Amino acid sequence: MANNIAEIHITDDGVRVQLEIFIDDAKQFEDLIPDQWFAADVSARPSAAERLSNFSETGLSVRRGGGRALPVRITRVEQRMRVDRTTPLTGLREPITGRFFPSPPDDPRVVYVELFYDFEAAQPEVIEIAPPVDAHGAPRATIGFITFDRGVPVANFAYLSGPARLGMDWDDPWYSKFDSVNLRRHHKSGVTTYLYIEPRELRHETLIRVRDIDPWLDLNLTSGQHLSPQQQSELKAKAGSFLAGRNPVSIDGDNVVPESYRTELLTLNTTGLQVVGPEQDIGADEAFLGVILSFPWQTLPENVSVQWDMFNEVIAKVPATSTDPAGPFLSGATVEDPKIAWRNHLRTYQNPTVTPLPVGAIGQVALPILSILLVATALGAGFVATRTHGMPRLLAVGFSVVSIGGAVVGVDRMTIDVRNPLSRVPEAAQATEAFSLVLAAVNAANLEVDAPSREIALSPIVVEAAQAEVAAELDRALAVRVPGGGVARVTDVNDVRLSDIGPLESGFGFRALAEWSARAKAGHWGHTHHRAIEYRALIEIQDVDGFWSLSGITVLEAKLPDA
Repeated sequence: MANNIAEIHITDDGVRVQLEIFIDDAKQFEDLIPDQWFAADVSARPSAAERLSNFSETGLSVRRGGGRALPVRITRVEQRMRVDRTTPLTGLREPITGRFFPSPPDDPRVVYVELFYDFEAAQPEVIEIAPPVDAHGAPRATIGFITFDRGVPVANFAYLSGPARLGMDWDDPWYSKFDSVNLRRHHKSGVTTYLYIEPRELRHETLIRVRDIDPWLDLNLTSGQHLSPQQQSELKAKAGSFLAGRNPVSIDGDNVVPESYRTELLTLNTTGLQVVGPEQDIGADEAFLGVILSFPWQTLPENVSVQWDMFNEVIAKVPATSTDPAGPFLSGATVEDPKIAWRNHLRTYQNPTVTPLPVGAIGQVALPILSILLVATALGAGFVATRTHGMPRLLAVGFSVVSIGGAVVGVDRMTIDVRNPLSRVPEAAQATEAFSLVLAAVNAANLEVDAPSREIALSPIVVEAAQAEVAAELDRALAVRVPGGGVARVTDVNDVRLSDIGPLESGFGFRALAEWSARAKAGHWGHTHHRAIEYRALIEIQDVDGFWSLSGITVLEAKLPDA
């Protein structure tokens, strides 16, 4: 993170700069410091107009392509604390280069200045932005900067180490760009498409700029136009219906139509794409449409293809990403080769299913049936011996002794498991194992794309009378939803703990307070959302015909560990 930060916003009539000057670097920006901030005599200082004229030439200068500096004025100057721009990567080592991601200075104090560079009614075709320089033309201070052209991010944060030339597109700010290839936004294309091949669903997702879909929807949008919430709602409905019938999808050789679709409006900022909230006006220049087409599919197909059919003078190439359980694969569509294809190369993949969970030997005792039979035989022979004399008596006694010996030797042979009539609750470790198996089955059922399908998938592990209630609670509390309306897939369950284990009112089983942690992820529009959640729930699990069945669950808490 640079000591000094400049957010540069280009408007129709000029360039607005929000500048944070690190307190130790204030000397390098002395022309911007007001007279009243100095304790010493300032009578020898140049006038404010002279200082600003000098700053426009040798300070943070903004010039036309021909080299003429734009006049600048200060609209605000004050002391404040630095805006926190740290990310999860700040201070960590970059794995490829070995360099550390920069951290901000320990001292958060900054001089905050808002500057306006005036176009003077003549919009330049090229804008050149340069850092403060010394007499030899070397930068006097490190400046990190980000640039927006009429609300559209042109480049992500970078160091302003020398003059940066920005070619302007006054018809559409998306196409304004810096000469340097190092000064680019992460999201470069105005339209991208994605295939997600998942255990129960195939999704074809498209991200397209509102301005770029305009020729097909006849919206007649202009640069700088804003969309009201009502216009946004109408646009989403129109675009979703339109894209659901374009770019046909084929699965295993058959043309298919989406069973459902959903549409969101998004904006692009320094942290990526953000879903637009309700009652929020947005600029048409910066707005994206995200459309998700859903094709439920019970197993992974062998082949999937999309025939892209939306090309024009602006859209000549469409980047594409196909993501399956093995990871993402990059491709694309062009006018010459419009087909986007995915082929199943997974050879060890197992389709997740929900099957009944046998109780097994939990809560049961092993009866040595052979020994029991031999003991019974010995008792019978002993009874005969008490009623006879002579040789029959000797034979009966001998047979009884041999049977008792066989019962002792065969105590571990020919055993059968029967329910222990004195046991109504499994041991803590066995109960924890049972609940862990139930959780794994619940997570497999949550892969289903709709609530009725999830309820059907849960039937092998849920008591029949409680299916609707349990399914509703699982859908409410355990289906991890992410921005855009998707449901994340649980990848790991850890630290399952049960406490307050007690018996049910009747039958074999238990109720308990359960705690566990889960990790889940969901991908859409090229971005992967990761979630880590910690849960607390009251549960009831019982033995139904030798299988564990969930008869009740109430999730008390579901929280992000870092929240």
